[in-house]
Amino acid sequence: MELSNQALPLEGVRLLLVDDQVDITKIVTWILEDAGAEVVAVHSAEEALRAVEGFIPDILISDICLPDMNGHLLLQHLRERIGTLQLGPTQDIPAIALSGYSNPSLDNGSSQGAVASFQKYLAKPFDLEELVRLVAELSQAQSKVQLVS
Repeated sequence: MELSNQALPLEGVRLLLVDDQVDITKIVTWILEDAGAEVVAVHSAEEALRAVEGFIPDILISDICLPDMNGHLLLQHLRERIGTLQLGPTQDIPAIALSGYSNPSLDNGSSQGAVASFQKYLAKPFDLEELVRLVAELSQAQSKVQLVS
């Protein structure tokens, strides 16, 4: 994906990427940074929870099936932790779920309610350009929410 001749669609967007597959985090980080995003990539839920102590992301991108915690539970804990760190009411962090399942309801026994906590869902293998598009879409929606608040 060549973005160098275009405006950077993700310039200024802060992303937390959580996936236990190192190759995926390397490739996705490279693509998202090439699109202008600032990315912190980690490989477990525990690392993600520690990462937000010093890095509050605009958007979370997380695998659902992590070795130490289900991605839905991680999202819930991250939202709580970020709210606590910001010492007041906060908008829920938008999130994109990554999964090896093409059907979100099959993911690690998750219910549709849990799937609904993620704004977007991508089945692996996913199109990297589609991921950039979804991140840009969520970022723009988040910017509009912040302007209204």
